[in-house]
Order: sequence, then C-alpha cells, then structure tokens
Amino acid sequence: MKKYLLAAALVMASTSAMADRMVTGTGNSFENRVDACRKAKDNASRQGSGSEQVASYSACSCEQTINNDKQYYSCNVDAKLEKRNTQ
Repeated sequence: MKKYLLAAALVMASTSAMADRMVTGTGNSFENRVDACRKAKDNASRQGSGSEQVASYSACSCEQTINNDKQYYSCNVDAKLEKRNTQ
C-alpha cells in the first residue's frame, strides 16, 4: 500500500512541476534599452496560453549596437509561466 501511495505522490508532483514552463522573449528598439526590455517582456508574456500567466521574469539581457550613428538595442528576457488559478 505504501508503494502505491508513494507512486501516486510522485506522479502528482511531476504533473504539477510540468505545469510551469520557461519561455524567452525578445525585443528591439532604436529608442532605448528600457523600451527594448519592455518589448521583450511583452513578447514573452504573449507566448503563454489563455490558461497561463507570467510568474516571474529574469533580468533583461541587452546588447547595444551602433550602426550609421544610430543606437540599436536588442534585449532578451526569460519568463516563467504558470497555470492560472481558476478557482
């Protein structure tokens, strides 16, 4: 009996762990780094389904490029998505 309870507990734990997932968002801007980071977060949040929401974001990782005297920012951010609480 204990083996069955342990197996059931492991199945439930693995199912709930699979509910969360990581996605990466990207954003670009000629304006500034803050705008590029905001776009990256928006891009990451749009990757969730209707039943998911962003639980947390990592720090934005940005690169600056200067091309023809114009600054260009490209940012990436990781987001942890979790299932929405439907209660």
